[in-house]
Amino acid sequence: MLHGGYSSSRSSSRRRGEDDLYRGAQELHHRTTTTTRHNKTTQATSRITNGTGPSRGTTTTPSKARTNLFKRTKRWTVLVRACVMAGLLGYFLIMIRQSWLLTSNNDVSSGGKQMAPFHGGGMRATRHAIELKRVEDAQTALEEEQRRSTLRMQHTRPPPSTEKVSFYTIVPMEERPFSQQQQQQQEQDDNRPDTLDNLCGVHAKNASKEHSNNYLQKDALGPKSRVMITGILNPIGFHLALALQEKCGVQVMTGIDYMFPNTVSHRLALQKRIQLLTSNIPKLVQPIVLPLVGLDPRRNRNLKNEPSLIPATRELSLLNFRPTHIVHLASYSPDEYMDPQKFWNYASPYVTETRNAELYKIRSSLLSMEQILASIASASNDDETAGTPRPHLVYASSVKGHHHAVHASLKTADELLADTYNSLEQVYSVGVRLPNAVYGPWGRPGSTMYQLSDAAVANWNSAATDSRKLLESADLGDVSDRVGDFLYVSDAVDAIIAAMQFRTTSQSPILFEVQPESRMPLSSTASAALGFMQPQSESAIETVEIKESPLVQQTESFLKWKASTSFHEGMMKMLAWHLDNEPHTAQHDDSDALSNICAGDVFLKQQGAEPCAADDILCLSGRKVLPCVSECATSANCVSSVFDEVVELTKEVTEQCDYILYTQSLGYNVKDLKLQAKYDDAEEQIVCNFAFLPRESALVDSVIKKVPDQQLEKFGISPSITTKRSVLREQKRNGLNGRLLYKGWILIWVKGATKPLPTSDKSLLKLNPGNFFSSDVKKALFVDENFPVSPNLEDVLFLMGEVHRDKLPGRSVYHKDQDGKKRKYKLQPEPERKAVMLLAPLKQRVSHDSKETALADGQKLTVYTATKYMRYEIGEDANLKEDPARKKQREFYERVPTFVNRVDMRSPEEPWYRYEMKHWIRTRWIVHDMKLEEGRELRCDWFEEHVQWGNDLDQLSFAHVMARRELERRIEHQEPDDHIKPPHVQHPELKLLTDAHEWHPYLGKEHRLDSLGQALVKVPEHMANKDEKDDGEVEMETIDDHGNGSTAPLFVRIMSERVMMFARQQWAAKHGSKKKKKRRKKKH
Repeated sequence: MLHGGYSSSRSSSRRRGEDDLYRGAQELHHRTTTTTRHNKTTQATSRITNGTGPSRGTTTTPSKARTNLFKRTKRWTVLVRACVMAGLLGYFLIMIRQSWLLTSNNDVSSGGKQMAPFHGGGMRATRHAIELKRVEDAQTALEEEQRRSTLRMQHTRPPPSTEKVSFYTIVPMEERPFSQQQQQQQEQDDNRPDTLDNLCGVHAKNASKEHSNNYLQKDALGPKSRVMITGILNPIGFHLALALQEKCGVQVMTGIDYMFPNTVSHRLALQKRIQLLTSNIPKLVQPIVLPLVGLDPRRNRNLKNEPSLIPATRELSLLNFRPTHIVHLASYSPDEYMDPQKFWNYASPYVTETRNAELYKIRSSLLSMEQILASIASASNDDETAGTPRPHLVYASSVKGHHHAVHASLKTADELLADTYNSLEQVYSVGVRLPNAVYGPWGRPGSTMYQLSDAAVANWNSAATDSRKLLESADLGDVSDRVGDFLYVSDAVDAIIAAMQFRTTSQSPILFEVQPESRMPLSSTASAALGFMQPQSESAIETVEIKESPLVQQTESFLKWKASTSFHEGMMKMLAWHLDNEPHTAQHDDSDALSNICAGDVFLKQQGAEPCAADDILCLSGRKVLPCVSECATSANCVSSVFDEVVELTKEVTEQCDYILYTQSLGYNVKDLKLQAKYDDAEEQIVCNFAFLPRESALVDSVIKKVPDQQLEKFGISPSITTKRSVLREQKRNGLNGRLLYKGWILIWVKGATKPLPTSDKSLLKLNPGNFFSSDVKKALFVDENFPVSPNLEDVLFLMGEVHRDKLPGRSVYHKDQDGKKRKYKLQPEPERKAVMLLAPLKQRVSHDSKETALADGQKLTVYTATKYMRYEIGEDANLKEDPARKKQREFYERVPTFVNRVDMRSPEEPWYRYEMKHWIRTRWIVHDMKLEEGRELRCDWFEEHVQWGNDLDQLSFAHVMARRELERRIEHQEPDDHIKPPHVQHPELKLLTDAHEWHPYLGKEHRLDSLGQALVKVPEHMANKDEKDDGEVEMETIDDHGNGSTAPLFVRIMSERVMMFARQQWAAKHGSKKKKKRRKKKH
């Protein structure tokens, strides 16, 4: 015990001594020089690191390393203490300032009474002040809610009166004209536009000069606007969407449309409008097709996780899109519910004994209007600060006295709903009463003006047609006395755009009535159409006087709108559109008469009107204008291209050529051609080879330099010593174009083609070569410049012969089944076939190292997977990010089956036809038939579809064109629907026995194939040897092009490599025997 206590005392004394020693050493250390300190510190550190400290058993003073360690520790301690003190001081300063602010606020709210100054216990005082503030805020919110409730009661209940009130009458809006005096009593809105440039449309700009308080900044249409259109696929909604993008710069739009009548042909017609909207509006959300045009009125704060469609109701969530403007155009016209094909769904409650869907009209109209209003009401005005303001609502109504009584009553109910929601929920809305006959391009089939224009085009060349017969052909003979209020669609769109930016200062709903341009019976309308069809005829046109109503005067005052398109001009434009979209109804003629190529533009020129400009999207209704040298373009409405100067040259040099083999190397500086051709005129069929390349390319310069001066005179070039090199080079380029042969190709150079070309020029020669070659040319074979093999003369002749095949008789063939047993099959006779186009199927590869895969039986190639194969085909990496323009096209094609194949509310009597993309091809080489008009029509469909999207995947456009044409053909020919599988699907082994599945029928009626009956019969094994007529296996046969092609049904042939290999062997054997016979004749 004593020893332990002594040791502790000695240890404490020693520690105190060491502390004194440390302090002395520290003072001594600070007196030394900087160099000595550095050297000593280095030596001490070195000894510690190397382990060369004092030896064992020796007594030493504390090391200098520990002194340095202590010094560093001391510095860190001082620094930490300073930081802590500074933090505490800042904290107390902040608390003092917060308490002072709360004290100041309470002084103001308490009417100037001073509170006790801030002193000790700051945290407790601050908490007390915060609690007081919360209580006061809650009391203020309660008082504000009571004030709002009182205001709502004043709006929705009659004022107190001593008199007895039996009922409350809602005054119609047209009887409450807009009060200018009430506007002046309101304060001016600070958000109104500073300049007129913020508004869209000339009508809104002119109206804002007089009524500036009614055109606010938040309602102006511009790039930041988000517009939702119900009924976006009807004529007004379609033109409104294009006008908002073109005139107002609105980029973000979405649309909803109904699905009635839900026939396949109706859905297929609507997809063209969706395509034009998708390709012209960059940020268009794909239109959503629903059974009822309704919006979900429920409130959901979690917008990121909220789906676009509510699964339970299949309704669109309004808050997910956050629109600034809503235009409700669904069910604006009673013609929308008419089904021209008369497929009535008798099991539906919306179809009555008279086959009128009146119940559906009532539910669709009232439900959609009510849900839109409820959705807007759910986004309260308090949410404007949170970024979810109430959208501006414009809805279409109908004028009084409409010949459809139910429709007029429904529109009156819409106006009553709008008034009610404004009284209850302060929902602002603008109603636009439209006439009963809004007409123009892209009208709805079944409407009055559409039927009349269609009948006029169908009877265009009939001289015996009068107005009565014209109405009867349009199924309008019973309603010839019906009076129509006619307004051109562009005028209606202008009125709606102006109404979308108008807002009353009192936030009360308002109605505008759009006055028609003319009013006349349908008999006079038919006479006006007849006047265009037969200019020499004189038909009396009877018009009815139009009386202005107070709402019409209100429209002219606050919107500054009046119809600007006369009925004569509008009727002329509508007929021109029908002529362009009904090419089969006009007769082809090179004179001034209408042709099936340029009917619409020629008609406008005959009437003294200018056709649509190439960049006028609204006039063209979203369609792209094609190059002038295209065989699909019109002479009056086209754009220039790099080929304009060489068209006449190519026609001249291709004279007396039966077949054309051609390629192109454009869009860059060409130094050499990758492919090599062989020119041989010894064959019976003359094959000419042409290569198109840039005029300014290095290859052209090198080729023209090699031409001797003595040979230049043959081409009209006379060089002299004084001629400059640049001038001589231009003379050679002009005189030698189409005259030189290089690697077997006749070179044709194109001016200005060294830079990347637009899609219309890049794909023109490939897809639409009809105007480049002479009328002597029968067929043309395009070969891509990157094709791995140079085609020889035999390849060209073989492919040219595969576009035709003679009829095949019934025959027996043998084939081994899956068990390895040899089976006998009997094939039915096959008719003569002729192809307007010959192509190769798509290879299913995504990289150079991967192997080609094959689909299993019953498996289908998706659009997404096929696009990856196409990207590899054109030399891209299929695993990289997809081009946005190409992605938009692919996604559109993927959505087409979702609204074409839907069976919701579809009649069970309608055949079950489905849209399916399955014609997947390669376009490294294409064989065109240059003589058939059907071939030109297919090339034009393909080229127009490809140019509309503007990318380099022409294979994708071809698959869509073929799928659409096949569906139209099946509907028109009333072929068996998809409940009946085709023969090659019922018997997969049929693909190995015949190539009938590779011939895809053409659209025309005259090429309809009758039913072939049972295409395949499997002979039982015990009867396989009893067929006396069977003499063994029959090979597939290919016939040269010598049949009567005029009577043969037309097809598009996609020839597989397996069939091509067998056919080439047969062709080589047959062609070789012909050559031997020729040689023998020459010897003799």
